[in-house]
Amino acid sequence: MPPPSRLIHAEDAVTEVAPARWDRRYSFGPFLALNGTGYLLDCTSRSGKPLLGFNASPLFGTAHHMGSWSTGQRSDEDRRLKTALLELANRCQANLANRLDPRRLEQLSQVINQTDASAAQVSRTYITLSVLDQYTDQLDQVAGRIRSELQRLETEFADLLAGYQVEGLQFELQFQEERQLERFHLGRFEVGLDFDLTGQAARFEWVLAGGRPALDLLWQQLERLLQATRGDSPAMIETPVDPPPSLEQNYHFTEQMLAARSLAGDHPIPETANQATVAYLQSSLEHRADGLDLQPVILDADSYTDYRDQVLSLQTDIYEPARQTSAEEFDAIFQSAHPVALLLLAEGRIAGMGLAGPIDQFPQVRGMATDPFRADPGTLYMVDVTVREEFRGGLGKLIKQAITLLAQQRGFRAIHGRNRDRLARGMWSINLSLGSFELQHLVDDYPDQGEFRDCLYYRCPLEWPAATRANDLSWPDRETMLTQLPGIINGP
Repeated sequence: MPPPSRLIHAEDAVTEVAPARWDRRYSFGPFLALNGTGYLLDCTSRSGKPLLGFNASPLFGTAHHMGSWSTGQRSDEDRRLKTALLELANRCQANLANRLDPRRLEQLSQVINQTDASAAQVSRTYITLSVLDQYTDQLDQVAGRIRSELQRLETEFADLLAGYQVEGLQFELQFQEERQLERFHLGRFEVGLDFDLTGQAARFEWVLAGGRPALDLLWQQLERLLQATRGDSPAMIETPVDPPPSLEQNYHFTEQMLAARSLAGDHPIPETANQATVAYLQSSLEHRADGLDLQPVILDADSYTDYRDQVLSLQTDIYEPARQTSAEEFDAIFQSAHPVALLLLAEGRIAGMGLAGPIDQFPQVRGMATDPFRADPGTLYMVDVTVREEFRGGLGKLIKQAITLLAQQRGFRAIHGRNRDRLARGMWSINLSLGSFELQHLVDDYPDQGEFRDCLYYRCPLEWPAATRANDLSWPDRETMLTQLPGIINGP
């Protein structure tokens, strides 16, 4: 099974960087271009552990669709994902046509219209379009910043630059002489940059997840490199950067889910699901830089009664009425035989929570009447994920990951849920990272007068087709997964 092809193209030029050494000189702006053949972005460290740059979260969705492309067969999930891609592309094409380079649009359209596109291609394209659709305002803001900074550089380095071109987040610096461009290109690694050459220009492409600090640093890097190209002696940029706090958490979770999915058919582990989930939460919490002392609790019908009042008050404290979950829905979770719910407690007070229950417990939910899985006992409905304001900063993702892991290990096949268009885009990015896609797009679903009333009614598959589980994986191999399984269950 070949790994998915690279999502972000960068030269594999650095070969001697240890995984723990995070420095902008080796991370090329928002990209990571460490040499190797990895399995998510084709970028790995010398230890063989895959590393992502600063656009990590949504791209993990590709790994979760991994199983169905390993045999070349088309599963029902493949077809649903392709349908979701076609509907999304039709919905957002007008907005994106004004924001993306025509070449990029052409690349996307080729996958959208390709009848035999692999699940990997469809997954990457769906994730790309969905993020762009949800973050068009940020796209416009960053594009405006890029244009203004290029105008400044053109004026400051008029002796080198003949002009620039910019479309969306792609831009080119055009040089007056070819030898100037050659010097500029040769010095790129000294300031931690990498880029392509086209004609007599250097071409760059930014990503939204780079963030403002990384974008600020990019202009410093470009300015220093232009100074060096001109013959000046700029100071070396030494900017150590801590990895995003969720990076190790993302990998830890994805590795566990890949192992669990691949072994699901032969090695069911529902009896240890609670233990493995608590171990995952504790391990992730221990590695957080903020030092939060939080206690994980897996809820059942008995323990729910102890926390019911807190659960209900947390909803009314945080959400507007149209997005509040009713007491009846929370109670319905624990009226079933198979609740999937957890809390993170800070001195007995709920800091964050995630609760799901069998989908047939929620016939009143908008969108349920047209959900083809509404009676499927193997499908959960995600009732709520909420984090108290003072504890926000990655806990929502951790809770959603833990709920996904818990549900998968208990034998559920999928999780369904609802996200409000744009207003819940942070949670939608998390759902994308778990392999979710829209099952239905409900127009004007939220009964209020606010902006963005559409609902993204999604499906998050928790298993691969049986033929693509453990027998056809190349990274990690089956033997490696089997040796890792005790640690996955019991924690570090």
